[in-house]
Amino acid sequence: MEFPAGTRIDGRYEVQGALGRGAMANVYVVRHVQLGSLHALKVLHLPTQAIRERLLLEGRIQSALRHRNVVAVTDVVDAEGSPGLIMDLVRGPPLDRLAREVPLSLDQLGALGTHILLGVQAAHRAGHVHRDLKPANVLVDAVEAELVAKVTDFGLAKLLLPEEQSATATRTGTTLGTPAYMSPEQLRDARNVDERADVFSLGALLYELVTGARAFPGDDVMAVFDAIRTGTIRPVRELRPDASAAMVRVIEAALLPDRDARTASVDQMLEGWTAGRGAEAGRYDWPAELITQVAAMATVPTGPVSRSTSESTWGGASVATPGVVRWEESVAPVAPGRRVPRLLLVAFTALVVSFVVGVALTSAVVALLAMGWLQFGDDAPVAEIPGSVPYARAEPAQALVDGRFDLLVAKWEAALGPLGSRDDQCLDPRPCLELAAGLLWSQDAHAWGWIELAADQAQRPSPDRRLADHLGAVVRGSVGLDDPPDRILDDPLTALVLAQVPALDPDARTGLLRSLLADRPELLGAQLLLARLERDAGRATTSGELLDAVLQAQSDHAPALALRAELALYGGDPDEALALAGRAGLEPLAVRVGGAAGRMGPGLVGPPTDARGRVAYHAGVAEAAYGSGFVSEAREELVRATTGVAPLDRQSAAWLQGQLALAQAEPAGLDEAARELRALAAEPLSTLESARLVNRADLLDAVRALASGDRELLERARTGLGSRPTGARWLGVLAALEQARAGGGTGPVGSLDGCVFRLLGARWAHDAGVPGAESALFELAAGDHCARYGVDRAARAEAWVRWAELRLAQGDRAAAQRGSTEFSALVEGTELPVYERFGALLERMDAE
Repeated sequence: MEFPAGTRIDGRYEVQGALGRGAMANVYVVRHVQLGSLHALKVLHLPTQAIRERLLLEGRIQSALRHRNVVAVTDVVDAEGSPGLIMDLVRGPPLDRLAREVPLSLDQLGALGTHILLGVQAAHRAGHVHRDLKPANVLVDAVEAELVAKVTDFGLAKLLLPEEQSATATRTGTTLGTPAYMSPEQLRDARNVDERADVFSLGALLYELVTGARAFPGDDVMAVFDAIRTGTIRPVRELRPDASAAMVRVIEAALLPDRDARTASVDQMLEGWTAGRGAEAGRYDWPAELITQVAAMATVPTGPVSRSTSESTWGGASVATPGVVRWEESVAPVAPGRRVPRLLLVAFTALVVSFVVGVALTSAVVALLAMGWLQFGDDAPVAEIPGSVPYARAEPAQALVDGRFDLLVAKWEAALGPLGSRDDQCLDPRPCLELAAGLLWSQDAHAWGWIELAADQAQRPSPDRRLADHLGAVVRGSVGLDDPPDRILDDPLTALVLAQVPALDPDARTGLLRSLLADRPELLGAQLLLARLERDAGRATTSGELLDAVLQAQSDHAPALALRAELALYGGDPDEALALAGRAGLEPLAVRVGGAAGRMGPGLVGPPTDARGRVAYHAGVAEAAYGSGFVSEAREELVRATTGVAPLDRQSAAWLQGQLALAQAEPAGLDEAARELRALAAEPLSTLESARLVNRADLLDAVRALASGDRELLERARTGLGSRPTGARWLGVLAALEQARAGGGTGPVGSLDGCVFRLLGARWAHDAGVPGAESALFELAAGDHCARYGVDRAARAEAWVRWAELRLAQGDRAAAQRGSTEFSALVEGTELPVYERFGALLERMDAE
């Protein structure tokens, strides 16, 4: 919704001009009709209920925070059906622009730092954690004879009190952040952070303010997350030798990754930063010429201004907020003089042509020359990125923004043809990368080929080429760009691909999506992928809430319906799962869920005719059959899933085969699954994906070696895992399994694929008589770590039997009866290895 100059808002405010357009809201300068005072107005243009709540929450927080160093919200208005916030108009730029363009002394930086700490201190004392503190969310106001820093953008704040409002904030996705300033605990779980997360963000902000460099720059997003988790920074004095000892101590203590070791509060930061002087340290005798210079950076517009995705420069005229509009922050202005010669050339040529061929042809020539000037001229006014060639940025496809991965695949597979069929398929890399994003959603291994082809063939100088290079480097297991990650991440396609690379760290992928949604909450694709990661982490409730928000925006969203169907299957509701899968159509995940749900209850539906659909369908039926105790049927369905299918289409079925072998503790099955995974790794895949398959094969070998006592095979597997990308994650699981096998513990506390590894650890701990085995088994059986279908269902069943055995041995026949009843509700067939234990349990119970 746009409001031109002169529009009356709520009868009391008149729009003077636009300040900027953001992902959720437009920002305007408005004048109070009666009082004549100028204000900033922030009004929604995506008025979903969740975003309305977020904006109003932001207003409530800031209206309650009446503090000199917090941007004040003075009114809430109705802007033609959308809520709007009336705020103080800050006549100055965001802090990052000021620090970048205006040289400031250490004393001046110290005063501004004091202002920021005072503003955040006031928020914390009122019970609010900001969660997105960064230089772009601090505005510098030129008021009378001084500069005043003001903290703004509380849209991500978490209300510490009262609890019911805190829960609402979590549900609506308001607890996110920006990755380069986020604490390690916020990367892991943004819902459960406290004031110390803001302390960390303030440390990163003050580091940048003092040194002029990011605390966690990194060459790619994963490097940023790794640096944050390990606290790896260049010492402040290395970049700013004249920094005071107090500054260094405060900044470095705030950036400790362990929040218990980190500075505990902003109160302590302020005490150290100001040497006990408090607000007095924020007073400074600012030079008049500097105040004039800063004020000139924020001339209030009187008409439309250029579009920006920023929302944090409410009162500044400069709407390109660095750190949010990251490609725009590097735009080099074109000198006005460069345009004049070409315009004169166009005019002169048009004049000559008019004498020769008349007015009509002249118009055509003028149009063609103008097009040449705008698009192909060597001195055309195009945006320039330092260190790169000029480019024209393209908007992402709507299907990508909406997370309609099914539509991306349908569109680009038909247009591009088979992978590698032409040597010019990916000269324009974007279609290939969008197709890869869609294929990754379906766990289709052809995605890796499209990413590498885009990286190899892309020739047109553009951000898309840089993006292709970056993604190609990631899947090859190397770093290929020097750009900071935020520039690459300005294009949502980056995050929607990286978040689906299974070899990468799940916490890092989750943090990546959260940070993207902080700035772009309208990206349904990011919400969808975050929902999948939350589900994989065992947080089904959070996953369901994210999916419900997507479906509220688009009720026919096929990928969201398919994932919602899988959640229903996880919860043991095959009727609901089948109904949702039917609404999702032939989306591959929906096909797999439909096969599994039909096998579990409502009745089997027929498989699709395409190869991808057949694999998904038969794999789903196999999962459901195995979880219900029909092992022979599961094996037959896996054969159907892989017979006559190209190798790249067999990967999901191959790992399922490995999971079945793990659950059954069959050495021959483990060996066969490991060979299949290694064979698939030899197919044309990315380096990272091939390494992931071989890592899985090595882990299967390690389990086989642990079961048989084959030390040589175990060491071979361990060496292999340690030599390949992402192998460290699997080494951690192997170490926990070794501990359980040796009788030293209860095995892994987490899992990489379902709960099969939890089952192995608990099984071995039980066999070894480890005291903690009983609680581990009960958690596995009754907790939320395992789904209620497939291999997880069988794992639950075995855990119930083993737990019942332990309880019966302690004389608790009622508990043993519960375990046997739960097992019977899960398992119908008699082919699971644990069924023999179940029979023995019943005999012992009858004998007592």
